[in-house]
Amino acid sequence: MEYMAEDVVWEMHNSSSGHTTFNGKAEIGKMDGSGMPEKLDFNFTNVVIQDNVAVVEGTGSGIKPDGSLYNGIFCDIYHFNNGKIMKITSYVIDTF
Repeated sequence: MEYMAEDVVWEMHNSSSGHTTFNGKAEIGKMDGSGMPEKLDFNFTNVVIQDNVAVVEGTGSGIKPDGSLYNGIFCDIYHFNNGKIMKITSYVIDTF
């Protein structure tokens, strides 16, 4: 998490769990991912970079702790300042 600013804001919009905002690295570090796969395999379909903004679109898949398969589609928008991520906005559609 050294690539994030201390006061980074992460807004997550998820088809399963709704909208959540994490404020700061400490809060992000406490994020409960207990129902998610320990390891996700990503496939990036689009990456767009302009000025201090990067957009990454893709899919992710993995095995959840209960043994079931997780599949999702995402689009993440990263805002940078002085080489650190200041804000992340994530849109995730869980397709299971």
